[in-house]
Amino acid sequence: MSKLEACGLNTVLKQTITNKPLSWIYNTFIESWPSDNYVILDHDSNLTKEYLSFVTNTQQTFVGMPTILTKGVPRSPCSHGVYSAGPYTKKDYVTAIGSGITISKEAINMAVAGSECNTVIELKREHHAASPRLL
Repeated sequence: MSKLEACGLNTVLKQTITNKPLSWIYNTFIESWPSDNYVILDHDSNLTKEYLSFVTNTQQTFVGMPTILTKGVPRSPCSHGVYSAGPYTKKDYVTAIGSGITISKEAINMAVAGSECNTVIELKREHHAASPRLL
């Protein structure tokens, strides 16, 4: 967290031993901490300066998801159960590992209102380091 704070980012560590669903934790956090962008991380996430720069400087409405590699083979994100780096269409059923997912406040507002966010950004990464690329 000190590295994030050194980059001028506000950080909050949220831990719970009550075994609440991650969706509850994420939604509660987002409702409690107004921000332009949110990044969901695991305890072992490592981020590059390029990733942080992109997240803090982009003005786009987007959902970003990292490419997760297992032994050098991309495993996430997936479209209809198969690895796919995108681009995605409205018909695609996209799933992704949660660590490193980035979402803009505007994309959240659109989802709550029932609108669609058509901008998906693939965050290329090696292990847990990311370099974003707009799709």
